[in-house]
Amino acid sequence: MSMERGRDVVRAGERLVSWGQGMGLLVLALAVRLWNLGGQSLWVDEVLQFNISREPLWRLVQAVAGGADNSPPVYHTVLHYVIAAGGTSEWALRLPSALFGSTSVVLIYIIARQLGQTRGAPLAGLLLALSPLHVWYSQEARMYSLMVMLVLGQTVVLLRALRHPSWSAWSAYCLLTIVALYTYPYVLLSCLGQGCWLALGQQRRQQALKPWLLATGVAGLSFVPWVLTLLHREDLTAGLEKAVSPAVALGYTALTFIAGYNIGPSVAELHVNRGVSALLPHWPYLAAYGLLGAAGLGATVWHWRRERCSLSLAACMVLWPVLGVLAVSEVMPSITYNVRYALAAVPFLCLGFGVGLGSLRSGPRVVLVIGFIALSGLSLWRGQTLPQYLREDNRAAAAYVAQAGQPGELVLLQASVPFKHYFQRQDILLQAIPRGLSKEERVSLAQRLAREHPSLWLVECRSWTVDASGVMEKTLRQALSVESRMEFAGVRVTHYRR
Repeated sequence: MSMERGRDVVRAGERLVSWGQGMGLLVLALAVRLWNLGGQSLWVDEVLQFNISREPLWRLVQAVAGGADNSPPVYHTVLHYVIAAGGTSEWALRLPSALFGSTSVVLIYIIARQLGQTRGAPLAGLLLALSPLHVWYSQEARMYSLMVMLVLGQTVVLLRALRHPSWSAWSAYCLLTIVALYTYPYVLLSCLGQGCWLALGQQRRQQALKPWLLATGVAGLSFVPWVLTLLHREDLTAGLEKAVSPAVALGYTALTFIAGYNIGPSVAELHVNRGVSALLPHWPYLAAYGLLGAAGLGATVWHWRRERCSLSLAACMVLWPVLGVLAVSEVMPSITYNVRYALAAVPFLCLGFGVGLGSLRSGPRVVLVIGFIALSGLSLWRGQTLPQYLREDNRAAAAYVAQAGQPGELVLLQASVPFKHYFQRQDILLQAIPRGLSKEERVSLAQRLAREHPSLWLVECRSWTVDASGVMEKTLRQALSVESRMEFAGVRVTHYRR
C-alpha cells in the first residue's frame, strides 16, 4: 500500500513538473511574440491578406478560389472574424499568429514528452520559443503560424493514436488534417513525413499504417474540390523568380532555420546579389551560427541509435517538407522555392536538437544551450532594431508624403499595395508602376510623367519586382531636380520638382 502511495506521489510530482515546464514555455513564447507585435508596418502579403479577409465570407471564399490568394480560406476566415470584431491595427491582425505560434511551443514540448524525452522536451520547447524564424512568422498576419500549429496538433494526436488506438483518435487526426490542408496545401508533405516515420518503424508503428492511410485518404478526398479550383486557374504562381540552384536554396534554408532572416545578407540584398561576395561581410556571424548548428546536428546524430524513435520522427518531419517544396519548385516553373513554405519543419528541427542536447552530459549541454539562447537573442534583437532586416516601413513613408505632399501632386509607387493601405489623402494622385515593363518602356513612362507633372514623388520599395536597375529613378533625376529624399526601413521616398 505504501509503495503504491509512493508511486502516486512520484507521478503527481512528475505531472506538476511537466505542467510547470509547459506553462513556463508558454509564458516565454508569449512574451517573445507579443513584444513589439504591432511595431512594424504591414508588408504587401499582410495587406493583401487584410483586403481579402475583410470581405463578407461568401465573397472571401469566392475571391480566394478565384486566385486572389494561393492559400485556401481557413486563415482568411479566422482573420475575417478578427476584423469583424474591430481588429484592424497591426497588433490585432497579428495577434492570432502570435497565439498560434505560442501554442506551437507547448505542442512541441508535448510531442517530446510523448516520445519519452523528459530532458529533451523543455529544450525542444525552449529552442522553438526563441527560434528567430518561427518568431518572425508568429508576428505576421499570414497563415504560416496556424499551419505549423495544426501540423504539431496532428502529430500529438498521431502519437496518442499509436499508444491508445481508437476510431476517435484517428477521426481527430483526419479532421485536423482536413483543416490543415485547407490552411496550407504544403501540409501534405508533413503528412507524408508522418507516414514515412510509421513505415520505417517497428511493428506497432507499421500496424498504424492502415488507419493512417485511411484517415489521410479521407482528408485528401475532402481536399479534391480545392485542387480542382487550382487546376482551373491559368495564373497559378508563387514567388517571383527561381532560386539560383537547389544547393543554394538548401544552404539558405539551413541558415534561416537556425538564425532567421536577421543574420547575413538581408532579403533585399540577396535579390540584388546572390553570389558569395554577398556573404563575405557577414562571415563572423555566419561562422558562429554555422558552428552552433553543426554542434547541435552533431549531438543529434551522435545519439541516433539510442534515440532512434524520436530522432527518426524529427528527421522525417524536417526532410519531407524541405525536399518536397524544393521538388515542387523544380517540377513547376511557376512556383519558386521559399523557406516559409517549409516552415512546418522548424519545430521538428528544434525537437531533434533538443533530444540531442538532452542526451549530452551536463557540461557540454549547458554550454550549447547558452550558445543557442545567446545567438537566438542576438538575431531577435537585430530583427527588431536594424533597418535592413525590418519589414518595409510603408506606414512611415505614407505618413511623410501625406504631411509634405501638395494637392494635385503625383506619387509614383513601386510596391503600391501597402502604401495605398496607409495613405489616406484623396487630393494626391497615386499611380503604380506596372510589372513586366521593359527598360525602354520604363524610361518612356518616367519621361512622360516628368513632362506632365512639374512636381511628383517616387516611392521605391521592393525595387527588384518592378525596376531592379533603377532606370526610372535615374530618368526622373535627369528630367527634374531632387527637392527632398527620405529613407525609411526598406523604403526610399524622393520628391522631384521642375
